[in-house]
Amino acid sequence: MAEEKTQTFEIPKTCKAGVVVNEGPDFHVEVQDVPVPEIGPTDVLIKLNATGICHSDLHFMLNDWNVPKMSDLGTKCAGHEGSGVIVKVGDQVKNLKPGMRAGYKPIQDTCGACELCRNGNECYCAKAVLTGLMVDGSYKQYIVSPERYTTLIPDGVDDYIAGPIMCSASTIYTSIKESQLQPGDWAVFPGAGGGVGLQGVQLAKAMGLRAVAIDTGEEKKKLCLETGGAEHFIDFKKVENVADEVVRVCDGIGAHGVFVTAIQTYPTSLTYLGSRVGGRVMCIGLPPAGTQHMDVDPTQMIFRKQSITGTLVSSMADVDKTLDFARRGLLKPIYTVYPLSQFNEAVQKLRRGEIAGRAVVDFNKESIFTVALGFTGHVVSAFRNPIITGVNADPTAIRVGDDYFVVTSSFEYFPGLPIHHSKDLVNWEIIGHGLTRSNAIFDRQLLTTGGIFAPTLRHHNGTFYLITNYADSFNPADQRPFLITTDDIFSGNWSQPLYFDQTGIDPDLFFDDDGCVYLSTALPENGPKGGNSTIWQSMVDLRTGHSLNQPKLIYSSDLPLAIRWAEGSHLYKINGTYYLSVAEGGTEVLHRQTIHRGPSPSGPWETSPLGPIVFNSRDPSLPIQQTGHADLVQRPDGKWYAVFLAVRPQLPTNLNGTYQLGRETFLSPVTWSQDGWPLANNGSAITFEIEDPSLPAQQTNDTVWKDDFSSPSLTSGWEFRGTPYGNWYRLENSSLILRGTPRTLSALDGMALITRKQDDLHYEFSVDLDFQPTLESHEAGITAWVNDQYHNSISLMLCENQNSTYCLRTETIAQGVGIDGNVTTTYMPLSERDASDGVPSVRLYIRATPDTYQLGYSSPDYKSPKWLVAFSASWMAPHSGGRISWQGARMGLYATGNGVPMLKEAVFRRVEVSTSRVV
Repeated sequence: MAEEKTQTFEIPKTCKAGVVVNEGPDFHVEVQDVPVPEIGPTDVLIKLNATGICHSDLHFMLNDWNVPKMSDLGTKCAGHEGSGVIVKVGDQVKNLKPGMRAGYKPIQDTCGACELCRNGNECYCAKAVLTGLMVDGSYKQYIVSPERYTTLIPDGVDDYIAGPIMCSASTIYTSIKESQLQPGDWAVFPGAGGGVGLQGVQLAKAMGLRAVAIDTGEEKKKLCLETGGAEHFIDFKKVENVADEVVRVCDGIGAHGVFVTAIQTYPTSLTYLGSRVGGRVMCIGLPPAGTQHMDVDPTQMIFRKQSITGTLVSSMADVDKTLDFARRGLLKPIYTVYPLSQFNEAVQKLRRGEIAGRAVVDFNKESIFTVALGFTGHVVSAFRNPIITGVNADPTAIRVGDDYFVVTSSFEYFPGLPIHHSKDLVNWEIIGHGLTRSNAIFDRQLLTTGGIFAPTLRHHNGTFYLITNYADSFNPADQRPFLITTDDIFSGNWSQPLYFDQTGIDPDLFFDDDGCVYLSTALPENGPKGGNSTIWQSMVDLRTGHSLNQPKLIYSSDLPLAIRWAEGSHLYKINGTYYLSVAEGGTEVLHRQTIHRGPSPSGPWETSPLGPIVFNSRDPSLPIQQTGHADLVQRPDGKWYAVFLAVRPQLPTNLNGTYQLGRETFLSPVTWSQDGWPLANNGSAITFEIEDPSLPAQQTNDTVWKDDFSSPSLTSGWEFRGTPYGNWYRLENSSLILRGTPRTLSALDGMALITRKQDDLHYEFSVDLDFQPTLESHEAGITAWVNDQYHNSISLMLCENQNSTYCLRTETIAQGVGIDGNVTTTYMPLSERDASDGVPSVRLYIRATPDTYQLGYSSPDYKSPKWLVAFSASWMAPHSGGRISWQGARMGLYATGNGVPMLKEAVFRRVEVSTSRVV
């Protein structure tokens, strides 16, 4: 028989890895290129296809266990749930060959000779090498594993399942085995709806035990009973005493074994044993050192022969047995798959408790930006927030037939009032703008706090009504609401503005059943004399804009004086009762949406005893903050939803973080109490993923967007700061041509600047630029733009004092003293090869991650960009340096003469945007 040919693999010099940066409470994981490690004579090199992310990884990166820091041990990459293929073996390796599938476990190696190693307890060996702490772990695609401690993966178990089995599933298998429970015994799993707990339920059933699942919610119940195979489900929020219910279910005596994966249940876990003789609590979940304790009564242990036992991780033999359960279809983990570019997002989501089951990163999917929920069992239907990404604040929503529409604020940007359309509330596209004619609103010299404020969109008797106000930064007292109308919202043909007599911001229009129309606005409590913002109302004539009665105060907040701001109101009539919804607390850190009801459109109002409809900021640790400015919309089947603004803070991801994307549009189902009060998300905090089986899955947006400027006009999404005037741009020969004005990027108007919203935290923007400046002051380039005070740019211009040499100039804001930071400017001369026929030609890049922005370029000599400078994402936040702005990050194309006319035009071609959007 011919000898079997050994597979050969091409092994690169570098590979991708998720490297931990800034170990401790503010850590993050950054994808970097790292060297592929060398193997020893008895080692194998494994190329991982996937890695699971475990809570133990978080503790190593947080450094909240009593162990050395990763960096002190020379380790850059966490992880111990790897699955892949052997690509190289050492000279002395006897039994393993390239091409075999293999895993990477929590223990990389042991001494192999001590008593613990010989009796199957090798994970407790004093010389055990902890993967991801003492050596680089499975966050690195190529890893070294000793032959003697390498686990082979059987056929029929895919990498997404095999990776998490290396730790989580095999550990709970070992715990069940060591509990010595017998078939028919009661096994109780607190936190059974989580990744480890659900695997425990499945394994318990496969081993003949009777599983009792403890968790909360209908989706968790369905998971545990249908996918997990639990015999009973106890919802800890619906029973008065969980321990009593456990005892009742378990023969009226108590559990034979309690398997603790949810660390918060340690203090109560002994009570689930009841009076069961020989009952055992098995400790699996690892809390931060010193944070959890169990109150043990020795007499209970003695008289009832009860015990507490811990399980660290599995032996090699137990990992093999757990893989066999999966091979036979008896273990069906749930997992969420992320591409490599979403490594940090996956880690942080697991840290925040936002992932159902296990999180898995696929090393081979670097640019596929969908999250695949992979269950071999029940699939949880959830939509993802935000539903409209990038700065889209103050959403207002309506439904007309089967069509939903959302309009958001535009502030100082033109065209104004972006209009979004959906058929299902979760998949949205922009279909136009309410303000598209430059003579509709003459928007010049606006500060970042001015422009078009919170709108209200309504539909009545076949007509769409869109009302908003123009906030004049230089004359704040003159805040006049105006109305535009159309019979066809898809046509873009909106009327000229009709102005109202009543002043104020955030106007709302309400059509009552008797034909009366009510206008409500936010005004100072004492009218022209000032005071905190309150809600005022008058009846109006929609033909003239005239008030039919003097505006009267209908609502004043009762919050503490410092945050006593009532604005963004909406009036509804639901089942014969009037409801007034109000944004309160200021549209910042204490933002919320309250609800009130009364017998008339003007009140008097009764406030909901259930509290605000949405108010995430009651918990400063949440990764979604500033929820408010909500509007309600009803589906044809009668179910209600709320759209509202919120922010995704970074650095850190809580109330103290900054939010470079600005205020985005979020969605939540709304439930009504028996007493007729609404709550978003059933009163729970708003999360990035909200379960709602009645909504369809969100579609995968294009991860690469391109504009070749071949259309006769700018495509949707491009914006100007202020209404553009002057002939400084044109589209020609698949190019956008800018003739720079003397106005700089720090001007309030008149600059040659065209922008797009940054709509994802992971974002890359690039464009080709041809430009031949004739003076040192002439420049053209791209900018990571927040406002006239905060922008970071890379541009092409003449080098200082060298009128024949072209340079790339970067200008960035870095952390500094005071509110402005320090502006750093660099110059890099271009080579002659970067000029075609004497005209410099480069491709400019901006790359954004949640914590860092980079500026770079490429030329015809190389394909990938060279990164010149980096700066903190904190300086792309709308409140950078303490100054207020209602906006978020944008990417812009610009040209400027910096105070003088610019005679040569800048030619931009081939814009490309790539994102890592999870939808």
